[in-house]
Formats: sequence, structure tokens, C-alpha cells
Amino acid sequence: MTGSAADPAPGPVALTPPTAPRGSARFTRRHRLIRPVDFQSVFDAARPLVGRYMVLRVRPNGGDVSRLGVISSRKVGGAVARNRARRLLREAWRLNRGRFCCKVDAVLIARRPIVEASGREVERELVALLERTRFGLASGDAGHEMDND
Repeated sequence: MTGSAADPAPGPVALTPPTAPRGSARFTRRHRLIRPVDFQSVFDAARPLVGRYMVLRVRPNGGDVSRLGVISSRKVGGAVARNRARRLLREAWRLNRGRFCCKVDAVLIARRPIVEASGREVERELVALLERTRFGLASGDAGHEMDND
């Protein structure tokens, strides 16, 4: 039954290009701490909350978005391990950044054991550290689990 008027003509299939997630799912430049003075202000104003995979420092920023800075030193491992640590920390933050009761600046410092951790473990620890902050998580937040490890 090929060639009938009801069948679409064979030919190249149009592929739609992948699109970036919109809205709060994006992690753009305005969501990052970039300048050294921004990192220093967080270090000066916030006490560290230490976990197995990371150290978290948080302070309110009075702005319209929460911002994150990630530090991954050579103590974590080689370039591949440091990049994986940064990716895990950024993704865990991205999924949970809207859960604060106010907008904050945060610095996450990767620790050596993060190299062996899954995405879920990193996210669970981040949520536990966020709950210990005085800014807390917005009420009614049950948590978000990363889908990929």
C-alpha cells in the first residue's frame, strides 16, 4: 500500500533542536557567584556547615535570585573528578535553590568523598545542610530527588 495518497511521502524527518529548560530550571550567569568579592562576602558572613561530601556557606543577598559559587580544589582529585564534583553540586543546587525562605548567596566546597558519591547522595546531603541553615527550606517542601546518578 505504498505510494497511496493517505501515506506521507518518504523523506528526511525534521528533527527539532533541543531547547534549554525555561524559567527556574536554568542555571544562568546571574545565578552564579563569579567575582572574588562575592565569594569573600559569603566567607566573611557565613559559618560553615560541614557534610561528608561538601561544605556549605550561606548568607542572605537581598537580591531577586539565589546565587551559587562552587569550589573544587585539587584535593578532590584530577580535572575529571573536580569537574564531576562541580556538576553534581550545581545540579543538586539547581534542583533545590527555590526552596529557601529568602534569596541567598551560597558557596559549596567539594570534599574528597564526593568523587564516589551518586547524584542522589549529594542532593540528600545538600538538602540536609540546607535544613540546618537559619534560612531553612520553605515550609511544605518534601524534597526533590535527582533522577540520574
